[in-house]
Amino acid sequence: MLSMLAKHYFKILEEENYPIENVYKAFKLKNPEDIYIDSKVEQLIKISELKVEHFNSASGFDKDVWDDLFRNEGAFNYDALLLYEKVFDD
Repeated sequence: MLSMLAKHYFKILEEENYPIENVYKAFKLKNPEDIYIDSKVEQLIKISELKVEHFNSASGFDKDVWDDLFRNEGAFNYDALLLYEKVFDD
């Protein structure tokens, strides 16, 4: 019975238009693709010696550094982030 379920499981999900992500969420499981991506990101961080910083507000980081990194990325500059914070602040 389990072999038949394994054989047809994803086909049934597709026929029922039920995304596999919903199954993971229902059972409070992390998506295997996300686990794989997370592990690869962790490996890259270790190899490249990147430093990750967390800020609760755009005002916490350097405007010039941010604008240099995200130049030509649309409305994603430092001033736009501050505006988004102001507009969407809870």
